[in-house]
Amino acid sequence: MMQRRGLAMFTENHRRYLVTRLLHLDESISAALAKLEPQDAGALAPRYVADASAAQRQVLRDYQAQLRFVMRRFLQQYELPQTRVPVSALKALGVALTFAQITVEELRPSYLAGYGTLDAPSVEAANRLTADLQALLARMSAYLTRGAGGGLATRLAQLDDSGDEGALLHELDRIVSDHGLVELRAPLQMLIERAAEPRLEIAVFGRVSAGKSSLLNWWLGQEVLPTGVTPVTAVPTVITHADTARLLVSTATVRAKALPLEDLVRYATEEGNPGNREGVLELVIQLPAERLEAGIRLVDTPGLASLASRGASQTLEYLPRCDLGILLIEAGGAVTREDLDVARALIDSGSELIVALSKVDRLASAELAQALDYATRQLSERLGVPLEVGAISTAGAEAHRVQDWFEHVLAPRVAHAREYQAASMRRKVNSLRETVIAVLETQLAAVSRDPSESATGTLSEAGEAFAAARGRIRETREQWQEVVARVPSCVGDVLDTVAKALVACWHDNVVEASQTQQRVEQAIAQLGTQIADVVTERLGALPACLEQLLADSSLPNAAAEVLRPRGRPVFDASFLAGLRDLEPPRARVLLAPVLHKLTRARVAHSLQAVSARQLMLYSQALRLWGLEYLQTLADQFDALVAPVESAERARLERNLPDERARRVQSDVKLLREWRSRGAVVKPSAAPI
Repeated sequence: MMQRRGLAMFTENHRRYLVTRLLHLDESISAALAKLEPQDAGALAPRYVADASAAQRQVLRDYQAQLRFVMRRFLQQYELPQTRVPVSALKALGVALTFAQITVEELRPSYLAGYGTLDAPSVEAANRLTADLQALLARMSAYLTRGAGGGLATRLAQLDDSGDEGALLHELDRIVSDHGLVELRAPLQMLIERAAEPRLEIAVFGRVSAGKSSLLNWWLGQEVLPTGVTPVTAVPTVITHADTARLLVSTATVRAKALPLEDLVRYATEEGNPGNREGVLELVIQLPAERLEAGIRLVDTPGLASLASRGASQTLEYLPRCDLGILLIEAGGAVTREDLDVARALIDSGSELIVALSKVDRLASAELAQALDYATRQLSERLGVPLEVGAISTAGAEAHRVQDWFEHVLAPRVAHAREYQAASMRRKVNSLRETVIAVLETQLAAVSRDPSESATGTLSEAGEAFAAARGRIRETREQWQEVVARVPSCVGDVLDTVAKALVACWHDNVVEASQTQQRVEQAIAQLGTQIADVVTERLGALPACLEQLLADSSLPNAAAEVLRPRGRPVFDASFLAGLRDLEPPRARVLLAPVLHKLTRARVAHSLQAVSARQLMLYSQALRLWGLEYLQTLADQFDALVAPVESAERARLERNLPDERARRVQSDVKLLREWRSRGAVVKPSAAPI
């Protein structure tokens, strides 16, 4: 009788069962044999001892090959499907990270309490552990999201002919990977991306209404950016050259949607996009402008102290990307901490700094001279860098100043854009080189100490303090959300404040509606400030605490200033427009308590619902602003303590092989002896 073959040999259920079991058998044997190989030396508690000899492993692998031959022959003989749709290993890792984050969440004290009461030290220790693990898992997920190697390999390949900086970036990429310096991958990636697309990137910084948009419009020769409004987008607006004018808008769901340039107001102003309801992530303006043809890329950054919840933090995060930063300070105003933060960060990142007073047409000659002298002294003394401050105006009789300033200060740089960009890249790459050297030397120092100094294998005091600091940031994040959630309950305070302000106006015989409106708005603004001061008290205490911790450590950048909360949202009093219909009572001689009670009732009737809604919106704005600040603060703290924690990791492992130690020493020597082509230009502030 003829033997049945192929599809006729087994039913569909048989076929599915056979394939599933054979694949499972292959995976099980492979997993078991993998345990015979030397295990990960860095595992917390190795589960298996690799006690098989090399000869045994080879023989067992040969048996595995025979097993696979028999199974593959059977699958082919009976036409059973021996393949399946492969799953991306990176996606599988992403799923694993998601479950890991859930596991870490279950390490919180609230979960542990189910197994018995925790004392205060135990709660603190568990909080520190979850904060550290969550931070690392978040960074790991962010790196995974960027794609294969963060796209670094492809971009590095494009740098082969870019000169010595390209070669140094190749070495830095290798060293960061070889020695597990994951803390330094973000700045490395930024530099590689910048080097792969050479251009002179000029960013304009300054407080809200400092004249940034007006300066850029003058530069472009056309009114492109809206002026006289508060931007709400939490990202810089990039302006690049193109043959056709258009706007590219990116949101969380749409990448680079092309729109007419006239739509910019719809996305970049409070009037067109209140509260950033469009969810704008990036704005790019493309223009056929002559002054952009030389490889120039202009950036209008969100105003410092902007009402946009992420404006200030995004501005500071953008600093390392630009080659030349123009800091505008409004003439007649004070040099603020935000101005100093931007100037210092520009210098530290290797960017060139140019400072100018804007709107000088508002000052007389004597006042302008005083303002220039004041700004120059303040910046030079507090930054420790000698510099001069220019004076510009784009309006009135002083409009010639911006032309003179451009010709003498910016035109030479624009004319030699490639050279300036290359010099900026040299500064930035060498700055990263010095950081890598410091981290590697710290690791070597940690493992070369006398073992008796750390025989217990526990964290050092600095490591414990850093872990505690992360726990405090995490606790502040939780407390912050609880505190701002109580803001909407302040409706009664708002109504009382409005009623008191109205009664005060009537007692003072203020009869003009505009004056009454102004005094009530001032009272509400003061109340909003008081509410915000109370809820932000917790945030304000963090920076000083972290700075003291850094000062007590052995960090090379122990004197670094920690980012302060800035750009706090302002309580919008526009809902008070409904008060215009309220007139003083005819009998003003009523006793004050009675008059206040009657006024309070009338105010509640007209404003209770709208004030409740406004407080809810304010609560949400404060919540987002605070969470963004705490995330930026956590990122800055992680970057500052990365060298010490890398050394801690090396010290705790205590198993740095001689060969690896030699490689670390060799790489340190390589980087120390590296000389970029041409002189290394030191970060500077440009004279005006």
